[in-house]
Amino acid sequence: MKNKTYVAIDLGATSGRVVSGNFDGNKISLYEEHRFINDPVKTLGTVYWDILYIYQNILKGLKKAKAKGSIASLAVDSWGSDFGLFDKEGKMLENPTHYRDNMSKGVPEKLYKIYSDNDVYKKTGIQHMRLNALYRIFAMAKSNYTPFDNADRLLMIPDIITYFLTGEKVNEFTNATTTQMVDANTKDWAYDMLKTLGVDTRIFKKPETAGEKRIDLLKDIIGQETKLSLIGTHDTASAVAAVPSREKDFIYISSGTWSLVGTETDDPIINEKSLEYNFTNEGGVFNKNRFLKNVMGMWILEELRREWESDGEKLTYSEIIEQTKQAKQYERIIDPDRPEFMDIGNMASKVNAFLTNTGQKPAETVGEFARCLFESLALKYKYVIEKISEMTGKAYYTIHIVGGGSKNMMVNQITADVCEMEVVAGPEEATAVGNLLTQSYACRDIGGLNQLREISANSYEPKRFSPKPSEQTKEAYIKFINIINSNNY
Repeated sequence: MKNKTYVAIDLGATSGRVVSGNFDGNKISLYEEHRFINDPVKTLGTVYWDILYIYQNILKGLKKAKAKGSIASLAVDSWGSDFGLFDKEGKMLENPTHYRDNMSKGVPEKLYKIYSDNDVYKKTGIQHMRLNALYRIFAMAKSNYTPFDNADRLLMIPDIITYFLTGEKVNEFTNATTTQMVDANTKDWAYDMLKTLGVDTRIFKKPETAGEKRIDLLKDIIGQETKLSLIGTHDTASAVAAVPSREKDFIYISSGTWSLVGTETDDPIINEKSLEYNFTNEGGVFNKNRFLKNVMGMWILEELRREWESDGEKLTYSEIIEQTKQAKQYERIIDPDRPEFMDIGNMASKVNAFLTNTGQKPAETVGEFARCLFESLALKYKYVIEKISEMTGKAYYTIHIVGGGSKNMMVNQITADVCEMEVVAGPEEATAVGNLLTQSYACRDIGGLNQLREISANSYEPKRFSPKPSEQTKEAYIKFINIINSNNY
């Protein structure tokens, strides 16, 4: 085949970018056309996404990509859970609210009085998390929330950008599943559950399958006739598709603001154990199921960095890692998934409160905070992987870390040591690679998932980390288990 250029619009919870990919049939080469900060906006007590600012920057990136030549296809991916509401005329009713907004605080408990938490899980197979869209939708329905009352369609973040670029309103399956509002059996919205909860289901339309639909781009977007391909629009779905594994069974960690720790299965795993351990089943590309757990990830470090910068100490990741080397190993351990760590602000105080309440020394230096987080994440990864192995009945030997977090060599080695497994790091651009190569499948230039992963492996040389476990790592894990099983915090 002749070389083709695809364009990925890749939106993360802290930054967005437009990336072009040149595909020669064997390898794909990426070029970042435009990157921009994606900061939430807080006003009058509500936290919003500035979706029009995001769209404006997407257009800048597309213009730069088109200046280099013809575009065969483009596609959008983003973080999950967040959505916008549109009226019958197709007008957006308000900026999408941020998943860390307080609208859903205390809401799950109210919802479970109508539809139990067990029944919600059995219906959707999705991990219980306050940030899930289900709880905001329920809160809107119960409070006569004006935008919701006037809504005709719900669109997830990538669906909104798709609508702006094509004029067509569609929902894509992988991102829809993150809402906790999709029936795991029917692969459609859980209409019966939503109606029981008092939610008017007129705003929902059946989600489309990734890689199976292409839509004409509006002619004035780039001045060229082309199509937008619906790919795995949840960024983790695209990232997992690009894992360069030649093993059928492997662990992946999509590492960024969140760490998504999981494995790939053919069908959802929904049973008493998965409910007890609060695991999630999200849609994957090529009809795969992503069985995983959301771990807090580098969000905690990003919040710490913001605090340090406001105190006049602006630090790069390299500088933080250098300072981390000076801190004692496994001296401080937190459970990164504690609810207080999810909210914006005062992260250093919250970390130290946890340490104090669990009988540990508070962190004082940048290195002590960072080492505490890095080691705690690796310990939580081990905990999650043990649960995955228990529930699937399979042994796993390799952890594939993909995404921006795969650049952190220190975390990669700590993870290998703690988990006693080989870590394969990369590609760091896994989400963009998965986005671009799923477009190639939608254009029928490649044949399926195995070929996609082969191309990903051909295109990038991964870094490998062999485990070096020690008595210290084993003792740290025992300490971690005791902490998370304790009721003292």
